[in-house]
Amino acid sequence: MAHARLTCDSCYNAFSRVDMRVQVQIPGTVESYCVDERGSKMEATEEHWLETYLCSVLRAYSYADNGSGDTIKRIIGVRRFNPITSTDQEQRFLDAAERLFFSGMLGTRVDTLFTLTIIRMAAWLRPRDPSP
Repeated sequence: MAHARLTCDSCYNAFSRVDMRVQVQIPGTVESYCVDERGSKMEATEEHWLETYLCSVLRAYSYADNGSGDTIKRIIGVRRFNPITSTDQEQRFLDAAERLFFSGMLGTRVDTLFTLTIIRMAAWLRPRDPSP
């Protein structure tokens, strides 16, 4: 007799304040949805997933250290990685931040605007590889 397996992976979306979940049952189904602060299940929209992508990149950078790896080794169960390793990935991140900001999804607080402006300037000032 085979046993069904159920797994649920989640990632917090700080912008919409929802927990994004993907639940897989083998054999069976895959379901993606959000859970809000009250525990209510909601449909996961494209905007939710875009916000979650942006949150995950920003979260990865918030765990960054000086490159030695000493800081991250102290956090059990966390693996340090660079979420942006190519100019295509960098452009995807900046496009997501810009799209969400100008659609009003990231709010209009001054500190949010300042942060996104700094991110855009840092990308613009980053040295580029001169080779084609």
